[in-house]
Amino acid sequence: MDEEHRVLESVVGEFASKELEPINKQIELEGIPKELKKRLSSQGFLGALAPYDLGGASLDRLGYSILLKQLASASPSVAFYVFLENSFVIKSILLKNEVREKIGLISGGEISGTFYYSHLLNFLEPGEIKKIDSKLTGKLNAVINSEANLFIVPADDGKFYLVESGFHPLDEHEKLGFRGLRFSPVKFDTSIKDAIEIPLNVDELIDDTHLPISAIAIGIAQGALNKAIEYAKERSAFLHKLKDFQPLAFGMAQAYSQLDILNEYLINIAQGERDIKKELMLKIISIDFARDVSKLALQVHGGYGYLMDFGIEKYYRDAMFLSILGGNHLDEKMKLSTLIFQEKAGWI
Repeated sequence: MDEEHRVLESVVGEFASKELEPINKQIELEGIPKELKKRLSSQGFLGALAPYDLGGASLDRLGYSILLKQLASASPSVAFYVFLENSFVIKSILLKNEVREKIGLISGGEISGTFYYSHLLNFLEPGEIKKIDSKLTGKLNAVINSEANLFIVPADDGKFYLVESGFHPLDEHEKLGFRGLRFSPVKFDTSIKDAIEIPLNVDELIDDTHLPISAIAIGIAQGALNKAIEYAKERSAFLHKLKDFQPLAFGMAQAYSQLDILNEYLINIAQGERDIKKELMLKIISIDFARDVSKLALQVHGGYGYLMDFGIEKYYRDAMFLSILGGNHLDEKMKLSTLIFQEKAGWI
């Protein structure tokens, strides 16, 4: 990793430590505050993938991965919000020249957007928007960041539309993870003349998310493990620090080693040529690893780990939720099997 990316890693790490850690409980209970969104904007994080001429930071793949990993190590909710705005909303809007100016508003924190694709929400009935005469009408369930100003949504004609009016969020869902983001059903009754069609290849868009989701998963594991290590150095049992007991120390040392290897692999892939197979491999392994490590960190804390004040339980909740929001885990393992065998595999 070159000096420029090392500086970025340090800058984002310091931001996460100073701006996110002190208000983590507030984020979990009340959502991401507007003041924090302004600070994310001023740092260029909300427009990480936007070009310079539209007020963005124009980060490369490695820089974007570093950004998400460092944010997720402190607040997975904030990392996922930044990911949603960039990997889905901004990248979709860039496909339509007539609406590119909206990217500057998103990068500047003046508005926010969201993207709906049922493939990312395989845990419930997604709902549907129908194109009837001159209207887009219907309801979508569990919309991520449902308080957004603009929505990119699919209709029953197979096309995606950018919608800025004629929608109404309903009561928020109680959810397990990413509590800093609002999830709720949204009703739509929008004139088709006010909607803008986005020429989107959704499969390509999803393929481009493998690496950023891996970065978020690795960041979750990093944040959980760091807190567990610090706790094991301070907490005593039977007249010894927790770190002195072999089962715990060895298990955490192994997890740390695996985390270091995954992080190096992330860097190597992000710096190299696009390789969907390797990116999908990393995504599947990283999400599974995040779940395992956050569970270990929770166990290290004992009963205290289940208290929000210790800031550890959110990593386990968010790791579990990421395995749902990150895509259909079973389908992606089947896809990876097919790529490896170079023919249909893992379908029985």
